[in-house]
Amino acid sequence: MPSGFSISVIIIVAAGVWAISLLYFGVDLSWDYAKPFSVTVAVVTGLLTAFDRVLWRHWPFRLSHKTPELSGEWGAELLSSYAEQGG
Repeated sequence: MPSGFSISVIIIVAAGVWAISLLYFGVDLSWDYAKPFSVTVAVVTGLLTAFDRVLWRHWPFRLSHKTPELSGEWGAELLSSYAEQGG
């Protein structure tokens, strides 16, 4: 899972692209647009943490990746290829 710093950088880049596109379309920018930044980082970090720990196992989140669900009880038999030397 990405670190909090990585998530912040991704959100800053996305906000920069968003701001540039707003300027391109003639929308006046103000610092009021930056106020919810910490809330955005907290929500995105929380959602990524929830996905990383729990949500990826359940439908419909399971459809977004190819990681197999391996939880449960498994049985196995181990066979050694070690041959004891007489002696």
